[in-house]
Amino acid sequence: VETVEGGEFDEQYFILSENKTEAGTDKSVVVVCDNASEHLGDTIKLRIEFTEPIELTELGNSPFNPFIVIDGERSNEVHLADYTPTSKVNEEIFGDFDDDSDPAADRYYKTSNHLPWGICIAHPLEVIKEKVPIIDAYLKFAEWAESGGELYSDWYLDKPGYRNEDNLVIEEE
Repeated sequence: VETVEGGEFDEQYFILSENKTEAGTDKSVVVVCDNASEHLGDTIKLRIEFTEPIELTELGNSPFNPFIVIDGERSNEVHLADYTPTSKVNEEIFGDFDDDSDPAADRYYKTSNHLPWGICIAHPLEVIKEKVPIIDAYLKFAEWAESGGELYSDWYLDKPGYRNEDNLVIEEE
């Protein structure tokens, strides 16, 4: 990465190098924002310039490898299921609580029942009330995750028996 322009930085959890990627990592880490809760619903634009042109087919699939940092501790990363952490992760967090990560098997950020610690949603989704597990709001989510995506690929839709609206923050139009 030659340079990165854009991003929102409120807390300074990340130390950026001169080109605006994270300093001290073995791969380029592009930081979109350092406090996602301050930017819910915002559109954040980035412009990334590479040192050499890269074909779109070689760049990989979006969203690449997004992650969040928990409680302002840079080493406490949460990625999408089976996405590898950065070189700055605290590997001692693997296996805590219901985490079934196994770096030797390239298994990361899932429970033993395959429930992911993070998901990427490319469509509108009603927000879950604070501290409510996703499976208590979206009632088909667990079956979708446990089946590896084979069952209920439409788990997020407003269909009968799919949602517990008492656990969602539904905004009136």
